[in-house]
Formats: sequence, structure tokens, C-alpha cells
Amino acid sequence: MALTTRTADLMVSLWGPTDENEVLTTVIFLTLLPLSLLSSAFIVVTYGAFRRQLAKPGSDFVVWLSISDFMFSLRILVQFLFLSFDYFRNLVKNYSDLCLGMAMFGQFSFSATISWNMMMSVRLLASFMRIKQLSHSSYNYSQASWASRTLHSATWPYHLYAWGISLINTTIIYLIGGYSMADQVCFIQNSFVPRMFYIVPLFTHLFLCLAILLYILHRMKREGTKLHLPSSMEAIFRKEEKRFRRQMIKFTLVFVLLWLLPLTDRILDLVGIENYWLTMIDLACVTLQAFANSLVWGTSPHFIQFVRDKLRPKTHEHESLVFSQ
Repeated sequence: MALTTRTADLMVSLWGPTDENEVLTTVIFLTLLPLSLLSSAFIVVTYGAFRRQLAKPGSDFVVWLSISDFMFSLRILVQFLFLSFDYFRNLVKNYSDLCLGMAMFGQFSFSATISWNMMMSVRLLASFMRIKQLSHSSYNYSQASWASRTLHSATWPYHLYAWGISLINTTIIYLIGGYSMADQVCFIQNSFVPRMFYIVPLFTHLFLCLAILLYILHRMKREGTKLHLPSSMEAIFRKEEKRFRRQMIKFTLVFVLLWLLPLTDRILDLVGIENYWLTMIDLACVTLQAFANSLVWGTSPHFIQFVRDKLRPKTHEHESLVFSQ
């Protein structure tokens, strides 16, 4: 959610809501933002604490997306805190560099969020194409080893794109003077060119993610090609690949569904059409992404199996104590 003048007005209403609409804005911000932070932290902490058990294909992508979501929500929450106290409002007003830094951090974290969503879709497509290539190859031991690494390819190109494009986007807006401050809220200027650096990347990433998703779903209906692997190895490989694909599709669906309305709202706002309720849905959707991702993460087969494995020893221990008595 790039911060525009309309969003700034909604944020300012937090310090003193005077009507039902402003109260609703306050409730959305002060309930969904902490939920977003906790949801992102849940993914990062569980993966960091139990990496050996949870390190499955695509898990690291989910973690980096969650880190971006956490930064995105944290930036908005920090802005709210600054608006809530006179000392911080004056601090932002008197120190323009601080305001500029907050605006740039907000744009960078937003760009990183949509970029990592895009990278997850690209990772899904790359895995699918490699498996397709394997189905047309003659089997040998080197290819078997290569097949076992198909779902664990290098991630540095994805990092290069996600963080690099975010840095470039943020820097260009700075160079064209696209950041400004109104009512102590630091955001992208409410003018055509700066806001294109929000709308165009979001539209592009959404379109490509949706295109990849539809392509994968279409190809999945035509599955059944024989991989040139021993039957036992192919069964294991197919099972792991299927789980990976389903999980990545779920995360892509979350991104497409929760960012489609915010994109629509920003485009309408750009052409001068404002709708309060659409804006409320916009704000709710972008803060709910982390929560939706945490649900997908927490209900994934490997996470459920991990929880069961953690609880099982305690159950056995309890049973042994009962029988010994």
C-alpha cells in the first residue's frame, strides 16, 4: 500500500476519530497491523527455530516474503506511533531526512513484498519446466542426481531481482523528488509520475503471477508424462514435487486475490474516483496478506507433520508413565 494523500488523511484520523468512518479506520489499522506483524513473525520464527525440520522446497521463499511483509507492516505501525504523540510529530516535522527515510523504507518494503510474491511464482514455473525437461530426457545417474536437486535450485538470482528491483524503484522515486510530507505523514507524492512507480510494478507482478498460475493449473490437468527415472525414485520425486507445487499455488492465490482490489482502488483514485468502502477493503487486504500466508504455512502437510512429530514423544512418555503406575 503506497501512502497517498487519501491514505494520509485516514492515518491522521487515528489520533482523534470523530465519526463512524474514522472509528472503522482506527479499528482496521490497530487490529490488522499487529495481526500482520505476528503472522509474519510466526513464519520467520518457526522456520528459524526449526529450520532442519521445516526446510522444504520453497520454504525459504516464504520466509523472505514474510520478512518483507513484516517490514511493510512495521513501517505503517511506526508511522501511526509517530502520529499519536506530539513529540514524534514534531520530530518528523523538524527533521525532513527522518521523514524521507520513512517514506523510502515504506516504498522499499512494499516493492520487496510484491517482488517476492513474483519470485515464488517464477520459482514454481522454473520447477515445472525442469520437470517437463526431465520427462523428455533419457535416464542416467547424473540426471537422477540432477532431478533430486530440481526443487532445491540456487536462490541468489531471486534475491538479486527482489531486493535489486526494490532498491531501484525506491531510488528512482527519490531522484525525481517523488517523496513528500503532509500532516506529518511521509509518502509518495499524490501526482501521476511518482504513483506510477507503485501502480505499474503492482499491475505487472499481479498479471505475471496470474498468468503463471493459470498456465500451471492448465498444465496440471494434462499431467501424466513419464519421467525417465526408476519407478521408486519417480514416486518419491512426484510426491515431493506435488506438495511443493500445491503450496506455491496457494501463496500465489493469496497474493492475487488480496492485491487485486487494492490495485483497482489505486487506479480509480488516480483517475479521480474515490470510494471510502473500497479504500477500507484496500487497507484490510494488504494487511491480511501476512495472516493468510501464515494460515497456508501452518496448515501445510510438512508443518502439520512437524507438529505431530514434536507432540508424539510427549504422548509416548505420558503413556509409559501411566502403564508403569
